[in-house]
Amino acid sequence: MAEVRPPVGSKVLVGRFEILKPIHLLDVEALRSVRIRGSLFDKSFTNRPQKAKFLEGLSARISMPVMPDDEPFDYLATQAVADFLATEDTPALDGIIYKSVQTGDEKLNVVLFHKSARVQTLDIPNGTEFHTTLYRETDDGYEIECYVIEEVPPPANLEAAPTVDDDLMFTPLMRPPDEYEEHDPREVLLKLDTGSVELHLVKGAHVATDSHRVGRHRIDRTALMPHRVDTEAL
Repeated sequence: MAEVRPPVGSKVLVGRFEILKPIHLLDVEALRSVRIRGSLFDKSFTNRPQKAKFLEGLSARISMPVMPDDEPFDYLATQAVADFLATEDTPALDGIIYKSVQTGDEKLNVVLFHKSARVQTLDIPNGTEFHTTLYRETDDGYEIECYVIEEVPPPANLEAAPTVDDDLMFTPLMRPPDEYEEHDPREVLLKLDTGSVELHLVKGAHVATDSHRVGRHRIDRTALMPHRVDTEAL
């Protein structure tokens, strides 16, 4: 929740995803501890310290918080590196691990590349209608009560549920979800644990700071002027 930086009064939806197969992640934080060993007389040693310094700077830059007023090109460099890692075959990476700067502790974030972020489709009968609610009315007013109702057609009508006609044009909202799944070449690596989904209403924020006193001094401007020489006296 800290990573999305929600304002007070907003709602944050949190859920757990199960990883279905082993994945390979680059621990960006570990790049800070890269140490180079070798001899100065080795020609290949010359560029290795520069590479180690680059990896150390990359780790710091990826973990750097993005401020609201930051220009897009301020983080284009890290985005380009992430895109490069996502498309390389050697080593084949599924994502990166980096330190969270929003929590102020040792918690880590895991970001999966798009190629490794496909979620398993839920087993929902064709023709199912969904109804959702966030509140319920009581004698004292409205209380938060979140649930999703899946209204499935009767078993006898499952085979007769509406199907897609290839001769018709459908908008994205009308097209059944499985139409997208058939054309997604990515491997399924994630499964949503629907029982873990929680809605959090943000009631307050805790801010951890390092305080620094602001000094204030008054200086006579004439003390800063260069010494003038009276040429007439000379």
